[in-house]
Amino acid sequence: MEADIRAVLPNIDPVVSDYSVGYLTHASTAWTDEDEASGLSPLNEAAAAITDLLLSASGEFNSSVEEKVKQLVEKWVDKYAEANGGQRSGPSIVKRLDQTIQVSSQRNMSSTLAVATGGVDLESANARKVESKVDRKKLEKAERKIAAKQQKKTFKTVEYEASRLLDLPEDTQSYEEFYMAVNPLQIGNTGANKTKDIKLDNIDVSIGGTRILTDTTLTLAYGHRYGLVGNNGVGKSTLLRALSRREVAIPTHISILHVEQEV
Repeated sequence: MEADIRAVLPNIDPVVSDYSVGYLTHASTAWTDEDEASGLSPLNEAAAAITDLLLSASGEFNSSVEEKVKQLVEKWVDKYAEANGGQRSGPSIVKRLDQTIQVSSQRNMSSTLAVATGGVDLESANARKVESKVDRKKLEKAERKIAAKQQKKTFKTVEYEASRLLDLPEDTQSYEEFYMAVNPLQIGNTGANKTKDIKLDNIDVSIGGTRILTDTTLTLAYGHRYGLVGNNGVGKSTLLRALSRREVAIPTHISILHVEQEV
């Protein structure tokens, strides 16, 4: 039908022609018994509306174009009526209700029962009505139990790590004792004229049988700040512990304060 419309109206908008075809096609299947009796079917109403729409979209208001559009619409109306005429031997597809039903007002309407004449009260079907009561305390207890199970399931795969202080032996040195062992008292001004720079040659540092530094030279200039940058496990903390415990040959006139803190 779109091709026929374009033949009559070459400059018509494709949206208008597509809408016209769809409207007539839908109207051809929307029949009612009352429309058959009155002779005003949805298809005839759609034909009149589409005729006015096409004439308005054509932009040409003359008798020649109007006659062509009317003939085109009547042609397709006859085709639709002929095509659908043999399929309407039974009752009409659309049937108007004898009584309007307001669904929002039918609180107890059952979708499985015939409700053409009125609503169905399901509660009236039961002679005995039992009021539903909820024990709030029991409900809260059940909710807490469910929440505990969910939390337990969430942390089931998480490995708990206790404080490392619990793993230390009871005879471990106190911090003061350890500090004094690492930084022995210097009598007199033995370090007054000595350099405060640290330069270590050919040092080795190991952890767990794995050597992380081999034949390495470490230089720390006095007055500068240094930081260790690297991935986890490369040995940054191990090197700091080795320095703080004087496992490498740091001059004794230089005191060491080592504070461990993990964030």
